[in-house]
Amino acid sequence: MTTIYVMFAIAAVLWLFSLAACAVAFLCCCFPGRRRYWLAIVLSGLAILISYLGATRFHVTYSRTVNNSHWSIDSRWFFIVPLVLGALALAFALWRRSRSSRVAAGG
Repeated sequence: MTTIYVMFAIAAVLWLFSLAACAVAFLCCCFPGRRRYWLAIVLSGLAILISYLGATRFHVTYSRTVNNSHWSIDSRWFFIVPLVLGALALAFALWRRSRSSRVAAGG
């Protein structure tokens, strides 16, 4: 029983880390700078990778029936939010980069 709690704790830490990576990636997109652009790309890619693995490969499921009531938890559904946010952060970073290069080129 304690191993399931450890697995859920690991999944929760990975989920929170991927959400934090998305948030920092969005913040990096809001400010100009070459380092921030690459940091946003790396963090959003990392969030996408963790979310993909959490949703497809390393998910934790638990179910239990108590007093004729069935309870079930599946961690893969939690990883859809950071997957979408990571993809949006990546798209936003690429869009900001292309827009700033067009403005710098005078077009």
